[in-house]
Amino acid sequence: MTVIGHYFEAESYHWLIERIERLEGQAKYCAFNAIRYLRWADDTFPISPLVANFNASHATEEAVVSFISSAVLVSDVEGVKSIRLKEHKSKVNYPN
Repeated sequence: MTVIGHYFEAESYHWLIERIERLEGQAKYCAFNAIRYLRWADDTFPISPLVANFNASHATEEAVVSFISSAVLVSDVEGVKSIRLKEHKSKVNYPN
């Protein structure tokens, strides 16, 4: 089993899978996508660690987008709703 494969046995993984259906829109899509890319990273590691690294990096990016999308939907913190996920400038210049 690869290092990534151990994640699928973790309690946090099962907790996430049980709750992913509660998400909406882009948050839900990206959460599923993150899991899919993480599985691909695990599957491709024995064949190509380089490809597995790309898949794991993409899984991380999808997870972050899912988290930010969820925050934009439910947050009442000033400035959060102005974050545009496709505009890197708005993510970098988030007002403190």
